[in-house]
Order: sequence, then structure tokens, then C-alpha cells
Amino acid sequence: MLPKGTSAVIELGTWPVLPIFEHLQKLGAVAEEEMLRTFNMGLGMLIVVPAKKFKKAQTLLERAGEKFYSVGRIVKGDRKVMFS
Repeated sequence: MLPKGTSAVIELGTWPVLPIFEHLQKLGAVAEEEMLRTFNMGLGMLIVVPAKKFKKAQTLLERAGEKFYSVGRIVKGDRKVMFS
């Protein structure tokens, strides 16, 4: 859950969408908004890191051999998830 007074902005196109999600969307004629809400379009676990700590987190993930994508940011808002 987002902290009070904040919203998440998820930037479309910043992670690879697996073909299964595109297939499901096409097969079921599902709107992109519904695909994002229901399936997160393949985003699994998200880690929110303060901007000042991003480079440190990036280094740790790279050293651990983990694949990661920077997919958005936290902004002032009213606890909503927005897509851009």
C-alpha cells in the first residue's frame, strides 16, 4: 500500500512484457487498463527504493546477478497507481 499523500507512476515500456500476456489480451479482447490491473503485465515483485539509494540498490542487484527494471517513481498524490 502506498503511503498517505503519494501515488505511483508506472512507465509503460520500461520492462519486457511476456508474449503470454499479449496473447491473452488479444485472445480475450481485454483492454490494456484491465490487463495492467489484473495481471500487472508480468511485473512480479516491485521494490520501492528512495532515489538517493537507487545506485546502491542497483549495484547490489547487479552483483547478485538479478535482472531488474526501473519501472516508475513515487510522486505526491492520493494513493493511486497511474500509468504513463
